[in-house]
Amino acid sequence: MSTNATHTETPAEAPVEEPAPDTQDTAEADPKAEAPDNAPEDEEDDRGDIAKARAQAAKYRARLRETEQQRDALSERLSQADDHIIGYALASAGVDPRLWQVSDVDLDALRTESGHLDIAKVIAAAEDVRVQVFGPARPNPQQGIPSQARPAPSLKDAFAPKGPYKR
Repeated sequence: MSTNATHTETPAEAPVEEPAPDTQDTAEADPKAEAPDNAPEDEEDDRGDIAKARAQAAKYRARLRETEQQRDALSERLSQADDHIIGYALASAGVDPRLWQVSDVDLDALRTESGHLDIAKVIAAAEDVRVQVFGPARPNPQQGIPSQARPAPSLKDAFAPKGPYKR
């Protein structure tokens, strides 16, 4: 609609262009244009479909939350199992857990093909940490050599005769 200072067009005077009857784009783009008498039913069907889709999406979201909680619980259990295995290995190797925490041991390198910690590898890694911190184990110089010290006194020695009356 165009407006001039002297003349105004009304909708009846405006030129109307009709689309070509061959074009199928307009029919595909607007399905409600084909059947205007079914418009209220289509809207109700659409509302019903939307409500079903929303209910189904809510069900999937609830299932997703439940699955995420299960995943988190299993992850926590696996972490606790790993901590127990490491604690056992550290006790076996005689390593303080604080040394293990500051060491740069890669736990993924200590896992089996199934993803579980290999106890033998963890014990070996704990012993390596101990050797890195304290050095190799030194032998006990008195091991295997009998001691020259006298045995500790006992109750029998308290009542034993002393002096010339010994038997």
